[in-house]
Amino acid sequence: MSTCVHTSTVAGECAAQAVSAGSELLLSCPAADDDCRFRALIALGTLVLNGSAECKSLASDLGLADVAEALRVSGGTERTREAAGDLKLAMSR
Repeated sequence: MSTCVHTSTVAGECAAQAVSAGSELLLSCPAADDDCRFRALIALGTLVLNGSAECKSLASDLGLADVAEALRVSGGTERTREAAGDLKLAMSR
């Protein structure tokens, strides 16, 4: 049983680190690199939706809801705007 708990803790820590790295990637993507933004948004949305409450809390603390809203309104291509909307929706659940 302690192995299960340990594995769960490690997975949670890894997911939180992935949210942090994804946030850094998203914020450092050049505005002209739509593919980079799109992929970062998809990855973050997946982590927030399927990850722990800690992942969602960390994403919120990092200001990703505001970033997602800004990109949803004027984030380049339609797919990037939709991915930003999806991330914002995932964070609100």
